[in-house]
Amino acid sequence: PVHEPEVMAAAVLMNELLGGMQGSLLFRHVRGDLGLCYYCDSGYYALKGDLVISCGVGAENRMAAEQAINDCIRRVTDGDFTEDDVRMARASYASQCRRIPDSASAMESVWFDSLIQAGMTTDPCVRMEQVLSAGRDDIIAAAKRFRPDLVYYLGGQDGEGPDSGNGGL
Repeated sequence: PVHEPEVMAAAVLMNELLGGMQGSLLFRHVRGDLGLCYYCDSGYYALKGDLVISCGVGAENRMAAEQAINDCIRRVTDGDFTEDDVRMARASYASQCRRIPDSASAMESVWFDSLIQAGMTTDPCVRMEQVLSAGRDDIIAAAKRFRPDLVYYLGGQDGEGPDSGNGGL
C-alpha cells in the first residue's frame, strides 16, 4: 500500500509535484494551459494511502478536464517531469513545514496526524528530511502505486439551479 512508511515520503513529494502546490502539473496544465477549470489540486491522505484530486469545473468542460487530469497522472507515472518540477515540489513542501512551528494548532495537527492517523512517531523535522530526500525514481514508483477508483461529480444538469452544473470532479 501507498501508506507504508518507506513509500510515504515519496508519495508526499509526488503529491506536491502533481497537485499539491501552486505550480503543480495539474494547476499548470488543466487550469493554466487548457483553461478548463478554476482550480485543480490534489491531496495525499496517508492514513488510507489515498490520493484525492479535486477540480472546480463547469459541466461543459468535465470530460476534457478528466482527460487532462489523467494525462497529468500519466506524465508522473511515466517520469515525464523535469528536475525543476521536483525542485519546486521540494521547495513548496519545505516552506510549508518551516511554517508549522509558528502555529500551536499546526503543531498539534502535525503530531495528531502522525501519531493517531498514520501511526508514526517520527519527528516532523526528520519526516521533512525524508520527503526532501525522495528522488525522481522514488516519485515515479510512488505514483505507480495509486490506482483510479472513483470519479465523483457534484453538479446539476445544464441549466438547472444557480450553479448550473458547476461542481467538483
